[in-house]
Amino acid sequence: MDDVAAVDQGSQEEQDPTLEKASAPFVGQWNQLVSTTNWEKGKIITDWRNALIDTGAPATVYSDEAWTQRVGGVTGQHVGRLRRVYQRFHEVYPTYEGLFWSHFHAALDWEDAEMWLEGAVQNKWSVSQMRTTRWTTMGGTDVMPIDAEIVLGELDEDFEPAQNDAPTAK
Repeated sequence: MDDVAAVDQGSQEEQDPTLEKASAPFVGQWNQLVSTTNWEKGKIITDWRNALIDTGAPATVYSDEAWTQRVGGVTGQHVGRLRRVYQRFHEVYPTYEGLFWSHFHAALDWEDAEMWLEGAVQNKWSVSQMRTTRWTTMGGTDVMPIDAEIVLGELDEDFEPAQNDAPTAK
């Protein structure tokens, strides 16, 4: 299937009343989210995806890009970051007192992430210090981490939600 056909199929599936109903509480939560924490956003995205998966929807309907199209104001790439960091660390992040979401994002693909996150807590490392210390300790064989690669978030303060769905009680 070519990209145009996939987009057309995605648009048709998004109009399905069952999918709209399953998505409504999550879109409402997203649009009304006062806190800008990436943890909350990651949870909303993950819960939304799981709700659509439970309906038997095809993957194109609950993709990162599908969420971007539903809520606007965020890129599919950032939606993926929010989701993956939440999925990997949501059960343990409260135990790492003083760390920011960006610490966990930096450690997302590290097999030894927990060790470095604990080191960041104990030594009060910034994200940059954690990444550089790990790079140095691991022998510095890869390209040295660049601070500009650290993602803190993508928020457009002037963004006006495309939909005005009110949050639904859980």
